Amino acid sequence: MEAAATWATDLNVAYCTWAVRCGRFADAAACNAHTAAEFAIVNFNAPSAAITAVSRGTARFDSVQATSCLTALAHSACDSELLSTVRIPPPCSGVFSGSLSDGSDCIDDVECADGSMCVIASTATCKGVCTPVSRFACRTNDDCPAQQYCAAVPLQGSGLWGSGVCDDSVAPGASEGAPCGTPVQCAPGFYCPGGPAPGGGCEADVGAGADCDETGRVGPDCSPGLACVVSDDGTTAATCMPPAKLGEPCTSLFQCGAEYELNDITCDETGTHTCVHRPSSGPCKIVNWTDTTCDPLTSYCDSMSSGTLGSGNTSAGTCKPLLARGAACVLGAINPCGPLEECRGAVCTPSPVGACTPE
Repeated sequence: MEAAATWATDLNVAYCTWAVRCGRFADAAACNAHTAAEFAIVNFNAPSAAITAVSRGTARFDSVQATSCLTALAHSACDSELLSTVRIPPPCSGVFSGSLSDGSDCIDDVECADGSMCVIASTATCKGVCTPVSRFACRTNDDCPAQQYCAAVPLQGSGLWGSGVCDDSVAPGASEGAPCGTPVQCAPGFYCPGGPAPGGGCEADVGAGADCDETGRVGPDCSPGLACVVSDDGTTAATCMPPAKLGEPCTSLFQCGAEYELNDITCDETGTHTCVHRPSSGPCKIVNWTDTTCDPLTSYCDSMSSGTLGSGNTSAGTCKPLLARGAACVLGAINPCGPLEECRGAVCTPSPVGACTPE
């Protein structure tokens, strides 16, 4: 049976179950290293705020609905973006409930009565006001009229869905030359060369060896089964090629684990030409401000060890252990601090992901 106090942790577990099953991460350890701190953020309208609301009696938590919600999230379709979706599984809308009337102070949507959301009023005091949802204020698609969707920012509102405005839905283009849709632009196998905004026609994904856009914003996109792999020569060139897993042959540093959001393998370009586990020590290489060598779960590529600050395009260094919060640091081409930490004022400090702490 789920508990309100562990909601942030439970959400992270559900996400990682989905992410590993759908091939976003190689394993749960890599996923947790990448997402656990994000789910645990203390901020307005985050999981922490929902937990606080329950503890102070302004919201209620339904453990049965929570179990159903987490199960639904973990088994969501792999073609969705779980952290940015506003198509919330039905059980999730019933996990928390509140009864505060419009105009009441709040720190999370879950405190407000049905049909209202908590709109932040001050980042200094971390307080919002319960406000009716409308054409210009929504969290999920259910808040919008028919034929519209909620164009929302992810990971807001109960730590699960977004904050945005209702916008017209346009069916995705289903064939080459068909107009791009919104929010889904094109059917699988096609991409929209115009980027996020509709206005162009869908074009077919490209095959192995073709140039591609690794940002995924303007295309070309690679055909299913291929990954858009950035060159490791310091340029912005990228090519469609099969992603490679541990022990498989490789020709590019970024080819290994290219389908993952975070991974601990890299291409042994000078030895076996296969994907190997990233080391936590020894020489490393930085390409386009990305550490291509060191294990991201334990270490970083210190380009300052050679006595020169890496340019970010290509530079060499040494893998060193990630620094703990409060440790003295020097910011080189790669952040030396742990997850959701950054080197500020020569000290590893939590990244400014939130402006206030709900109380």
